[in-house]
Amino acid sequence: MPCVEITQHAVERYREHIADIDPASARAAMTTPAVKRAADIGASFVKLGTGHRLVVKQHRVVTVLMPIKNRRRETLRGDQAKGDQE
Repeated sequence: MPCVEITQHAVERYREHIADIDPASARAAMTTPAVKRAADIGASFVKLGTGHRLVVKQHRVVTVLMPIKNRRRETLRGDQAKGDQE
């Protein structure tokens, strides 16, 4: 079972979106047994309790995404803005 690598980009996004903690703590927060198991079975995402998602590619956590609820709201705002211009 290979270990999970956490990219620098993922650490930066974790600190930006979830908690502004030191990089070592951010890495530790993303290196959990659940993340390791998800990587082992080939999962592309791991949803955190906060609603954020870790993106996993080939045993590497590559980024942290905002909760879907927030992303959907931003998309709707963008679509509404386009409709207002037409």
